[in-house]
This record gives sequence, C-alpha cells and structure tokens, in this order.
Amino acid sequence: YTEQVAAECMESIVLPTIAALKREGSPFVGCLFFGLMLTSGGPVVIEYNCRFGDPEAEVALTLLEGDALEILVVLQEWHPRSCPGGEQKGICMLCDACQWWLPSQL
Repeated sequence: YTEQVAAECMESIVLPTIAALKREGSPFVGCLFFGLMLTSGGPVVIEYNCRFGDPEAEVALTLLEGDALEILVVLQEWHPRSCPGGEQKGICMLCDACQWWLPSQL
C-alpha cells in the first residue's frame, strides 16, 4: 500500500461514492468503510459498510477522542460541528485473509 494507491482509491472510489450519495439526495453522517481489494487491474470495491460491530469499526474507533456514544448521539441528531470528540485525523488499517479464489471472481 503506497501513497499512489491511496490517491488512486480516493480519486476513483471514495470521492465518486461521496459525490453519488450527494447527487442522489442521500446525505450520510457516520463512518463509511470501503472494503477494497487491490488487484492487478487496480483497486476494486468489495463492499461498503457502516455498521459499528464489524472489525473495521473496531480499528477506526481507536481514533476517537472522547465518549463514542456521545459522539454518535450528536451525529445522529445532525449536529456534527458540535461533536464532543472534535475532528480526529489518523490512519487505521485492518487486513483480512480471504479465500485463494476470491480475486479471480472480481
């Protein structure tokens, strides 16, 4: 995983997804996880995920400062600017193992 791969994912997957949500009138507040696989043809989306019970959330939640429940309540009430944890920047990563045949199915 390199800065070039990160930029490619941002430009070809993340930003177009956010633009599509906005265009469709479906604003999203919360954490949207992008399940990606790096293939010889470039990164591909395996899944989008926004549940807080998944391993992806467990890793990302370590970046929060403050009470997670309080932050989620504030976001649910559509007041993200008053979020008690403030804006936290960082990188977290989770690597999953998959069946040997999965890349050939994409």
